[in-house]
Amino acid sequence: MPQPLRFLKYETPVPVVVGLLHQASNLRCLLLEAHATGRLAVLPSLGLMPEYNFGIRLDWRWEHYFDLAASSLTDADGHRWPLPIGDAPPLDAVETVRVRGREAIPEKARDCPLVVRRLFDPRFNRVLPMDAWPAAKVDLRASVRAAALARTVVRHLQSVGDGQFVGVHVRRGDRVTAGEYPEWITEPAHIERCLRERGVADGTTLFLASDEPDPDFWRPLQKTYRLFRYVDFPHLLALVSRAGPTPPDNYLLFRVELEVLRHGCIRLSTFPTPAWEHEGSLTPRRPRKWKWLETLKVWRWRWSSTATTP
Repeated sequence: MPQPLRFLKYETPVPVVVGLLHQASNLRCLLLEAHATGRLAVLPSLGLMPEYNFGIRLDWRWEHYFDLAASSLTDADGHRWPLPIGDAPPLDAVETVRVRGREAIPEKARDCPLVVRRLFDPRFNRVLPMDAWPAAKVDLRASVRAAALARTVVRHLQSVGDGQFVGVHVRRGDRVTAGEYPEWITEPAHIERCLRERGVADGTTLFLASDEPDPDFWRPLQKTYRLFRYVDFPHLLALVSRAGPTPPDNYLLFRVELEVLRHGCIRLSTFPTPAWEHEGSLTPRRPRKWKWLETLKVWRWRWSSTATTP
């Protein structure tokens, strides 16, 4: 007799509105728990921050940025599975579970058709760390449109770079301007130093993905490398044009850029993060004097979580 389908859903008191990489981390967390508990994940809505899209709100959907049918989950034994995603059963079959930290689904709720986790943080992997579940990896593939747009760029970069290129993601936005990281780690001199440490020769083809609006800022790198950015490709520039027939979608441009970077022979991100398959980052090991700041941030988050969670 086949087992009845069971579902897992994450909910928050207010809609989760974060960036695309944070949403991808949230989705991975949900999918890993669903797989580990033998359930199907009920996808949350995709809420992205309009300030990263020129203040323009769009009808954001997962399929605009990810091909979930082509994506997969690989378990600890190396077996590859389709993503555990399904539609929820009727809402009258709901068991509400409040969750703290790494707590698993309580025994009394494990046979319920639908378990709803009430979470009180917009970044789910901080409340339910992804490493709480058995070792597994979620491979989120780019949407068909994003992959096609990226393929054109990759072919051009490989044609001028003797079959390969180097990709670097440089985020010069809020995390730097807010003082979380020193600004020099995103400046051309430091980027060139990181590339030289990895043996990147002068004249190498370099694709740079960045939110820096001033094109002259990258002039020093142009003297050393064959530098390409999205502005060098009309079909990418059109994605963020405000004069086009459709509203700009900076998140789609970012998704395309990540797909391009994935094909680089060397891939560097701005900050060390497990959400993107990179070879290294521009961020050096943090000095000891930063340790107390990290500790303070953790304790502030723990206190706020305790204060807001019933």
